[in-house]
Amino acid sequence: MKKTKKHLSLLLLASMLGTGVAVPFNVLNMDTVARAASHDKQDDREAVEVTSIKSLNSITLEITFAEPLSSEEVALNNAQKNFEFDNDLSIRNVPQLKTGFKSTYIVPTTPQEEGTSYTFSYKGEEVGTFTANTEQINMREARQVDNDTIELESRLSDRVTDYGNVIEAYAGKRGGLDFELDEDNRYKGKEYQIISSLRGTQVTLTPRSGEPIIATYVPFTQNTDGRQEPKFRLPEGEQLEPGITYTVSADWADFRDATFTAKDIDPLTIQSVKATSETTLDVTLRRDPREEIFPLRRITLTAPDGTELVAQYKFTTRNGATGTFEIMNGEELASNVTYQVEPVGEWATARNVSVTTDAQPDENAEVQSIKSLNPITLEVTFSAPLVTDDLALAQAQENFQFDNGLTIRNIPQLKTGTTATYFVPTTPQASDMTYTLTYKDDEAGTFETNSDRLDMVEARQVAYDTIEIESSLRAGVTDYENVIASYVGKRNGLDFVLDQNNQYRGKNYEIIPSLRTAQVYITPEGGEPIVATYVPFTQATDGRQEPKFRLPAGETLIPGVEYTVTSDWADIKDFKFTSKAINPLTIRSVNEVNPTTLEVRLSSDPRDEMFASRQIKLTAPDGTELVAQYKVTTRKGSTGIFEIMNGGKLEPNTMYSVTPVGQWAGLTFTTK
Repeated sequence: MKKTKKHLSLLLLASMLGTGVAVPFNVLNMDTVARAASHDKQDDREAVEVTSIKSLNSITLEITFAEPLSSEEVALNNAQKNFEFDNDLSIRNVPQLKTGFKSTYIVPTTPQEEGTSYTFSYKGEEVGTFTANTEQINMREARQVDNDTIELESRLSDRVTDYGNVIEAYAGKRGGLDFELDEDNRYKGKEYQIISSLRGTQVTLTPRSGEPIIATYVPFTQNTDGRQEPKFRLPEGEQLEPGITYTVSADWADFRDATFTAKDIDPLTIQSVKATSETTLDVTLRRDPREEIFPLRRITLTAPDGTELVAQYKFTTRNGATGTFEIMNGEELASNVTYQVEPVGEWATARNVSVTTDAQPDENAEVQSIKSLNPITLEVTFSAPLVTDDLALAQAQENFQFDNGLTIRNIPQLKTGTTATYFVPTTPQASDMTYTLTYKDDEAGTFETNSDRLDMVEARQVAYDTIEIESSLRAGVTDYENVIASYVGKRNGLDFVLDQNNQYRGKNYEIIPSLRTAQVYITPEGGEPIVATYVPFTQATDGRQEPKFRLPAGETLIPGVEYTVTSDWADIKDFKFTSKAINPLTIRSVNEVNPTTLEVRLSSDPRDEMFASRQIKLTAPDGTELVAQYKVTTRKGSTGIFEIMNGGKLEPNTMYSVTPVGQWAGLTFTTK
């Protein structure tokens, strides 16, 4: 097989950029440049020479040195000492090296005054003068994003770029938005305004017939999630008044749409809080805000004795719906304490949210309670969290022993918001049966079967040998992945926290546990039942609760025949379907990743986990056959990874013919 690589280029920036306004530069006359030290000095760090200064706009300078500055020299504390200006101008954040340049830096300043000439001194040595450039940055719109916060939008298409796109520190890290400006700040012939770091900047919000309010930049919100929308927040305790029209102004920005009418915005909802150390917590919202909403937000943690701690968001730690908060003022969480959580201010709500510290795993944990939630799900509470080894499948199968033929079917999963309560999937429990659980050879207790089967909406065909069974979260049936600790913040907003009665917001939820090895019966009209087995990792993919079940190898659904789907663990509202001939998927290409791994690409994205358990056969010219099977959870769009089975390997310089195993796919090529 010939090994090839394909390099996909990033979208051209030019396709995103439109027309805009050229930005004039006020440039230092080079005849006025003073030398910080002569070339004869041996210490290069003391012999710093400034070769040009440009004022790009009212808050941004571009300063070129003869040599690059050291990392120590651009550290904020040192930069604030080294970069000095007269007439009350000051540096606002660290100088940033411009992408593609050796020693040219973007330097953010406080707003420059119109008509003012400034003298720049570096390390105490006067190096030149420049005239303020009062060109204001073109901003599209000011709008409300919270009851105390606004954002200002600018766009690359207007030839306005955030400095993060054009500095060396972020080159290659901006999701394709980074690019190189030339010495005139042009890219592909177009000139760009540069928004420098907005650290410490302010805007003024003036309500109609009211007094102006100063809002201050919220750190690290300048260019997040691919958008140039820095946030500005009102002073603590102040809020925008719904129904009032505000006008936003600044001495460094010009707004196309400077007014908005405030409205009452629902606060965020804190779903859970988890202690990750004595000083840090993970705070998870009910939904991913898809924006940097956490900065400067705080929560209080109140212990039973009334002790209060305050934790504040740690900048840039947001991962989806979850952000890391740090305990302030050098304090720490106490051991073995349950804290009640409340937001500071009205930015969020937290209904009955608590966090318990130091819930240390214990290999000697004992069973405290057992509850059967439905015929295939137990809820088991222990005296302490289980150790990692006890959560491995083989060990769990050894630890959890039941009488009357019942067995554990997959690993226990910790229930979100608890310290030691686990959902335990079992084989179907018989009706009106009392079972005894023996845990680690010690009898742990008894429980009676809960015969209430899981409510499923519909059974339907999805392939020539596969069906899926749909359930509805809206109807109060949730896949276990939405309510277990290991998936918190990873369910695209579908995860939530059940209380001790498995209720959320007063609504009861049925829980579908892991369906590993679960089966259903598919009975053709006038025929014998066929046993279909759960297809691994299809239980809750692509945001849908639609686990797949497949007929035994070689068996197919007969088009035109009506089938009835039944189960001893589920009640299916619409349990009949008439089979039809479904077109197979189409394999467009198969490429070698390494001698044991292949990349299989379909002609289109199936938008579902249709690769699961599928196989392809590879035949060499000498008749040698290899079989490769899909590696679960590797699908990305139309592409999945297949691994060669039984220790087989591809031979170098060999052309294999590819054949799908079964009727699940066809080919658009003959060999690869």
